[in-house]
Amino acid sequence: MTSPDGGWVATASFEHLDRGYRVRLVVAAADGSRSWSPVDYVGHGEGYTYPSPRYWSPDSRYFYFDEHVAGGSCDFFIVQHTWRRLDVTSGEVSDYPLPEGRGHAISPDGGFLAYASAETPSQLHLRDLSSGLDQAFDLPPDLSSLPTTQAGRIMWDPTSSSLVFVTASSDFCTDVRPVFGLLTYRRLDGRLTPLLSGSQDWLFPTVWDPGGSILIQDWNGKTWWIDAATGEKVPSPSGS
Repeated sequence: MTSPDGGWVATASFEHLDRGYRVRLVVAAADGSRSWSPVDYVGHGEGYTYPSPRYWSPDSRYFYFDEHVAGGSCDFFIVQHTWRRLDVTSGEVSDYPLPEGRGHAISPDGGFLAYASAETPSQLHLRDLSSGLDQAFDLPPDLSSLPTTQAGRIMWDPTSSSLVFVTASSDFCTDVRPVFGLLTYRRLDGRLTPLLSGSQDWLFPTVWDPGGSILIQDWNGKTWWIDAATGEKVPSPSGS
């Protein structure tokens, strides 16, 4: 994950050893002048903690990541309370408290934190990081009426004006395959718009092109582009 100014790159890795494994998170200057390893340990057995890159501050000074136990949960989107924050100027790592919820994502401009409620039926929350004001938005009735619906995998557009997120509905501790959906939220009017619904495939957004299309990926690694306003399939953006 590259910082906005291109000066730093964060890389998480899992390495199999002759006995056990090594987990690392390295945040390195692109010119090779400096490197920090906020996570670096050797372990054995199951239930290891794995770091995931989450966010770079707009000024590229702070890198945010989480540490979660891989597997072992009935939740499709894990509930989180804390990220970790690395100051690349000093290497200092500190806790970054989060409101309890799922899928936390800070907007590219650093102004807003979006997340889904931990409890069901799920709501989308938008917190103004300057004022602390937290707004909650109900999901459409066909989703909010299902007590097992969870939401997460939130991704912002490049302008910080809209976001897209995934919903999953199922009893996650059974063999029942979840039903997935994809919705967008616009800050301008507070509108939640379903883009895709009733899918038997796990869908998640991977890229939001500045031209207004979103790259979607499914269970099997298949990808396609959709219009961010309508959900209709569109050609790949020029140069993608």
